[in-house]
Amino acid sequence: MLWLTENDLKAFFGEVVRNVAKELEIKEWSWRFNSELLEQIHTENQTVSEKLNEFFAAYREWHECYAKVTFGKIEGNLKEEDIYELQTHVFVRDSAREALLKELCKQ
Repeated sequence: MLWLTENDLKAFFGEVVRNVAKELEIKEWSWRFNSELLEQIHTENQTVSEKLNEFFAAYREWHECYAKVTFGKIEGNLKEEDIYELQTHVFVRDSAREALLKELCKQ
């Protein structure tokens, strides 16, 4: 089973911030810190900023569930309720990603 660490998640979030900044055509996006980009994204487009925050929250919740459910287990040994909980978080996570992408496509 693939293990996704907290550092992997943080690196992924950083890439997402940069991709959103690039899509919004924020000047010098590749030379800015993520914290600066998040502020600029919020200034440029509050709706995208909200969708981005929802995306981060959904991914964090999914990751917490993923870590709890899979810790020390192999895929075939997951309980049915664990699988259901994980699938629910995957659905919410994927829906948040789609909502963010849809909002970005409006730009």
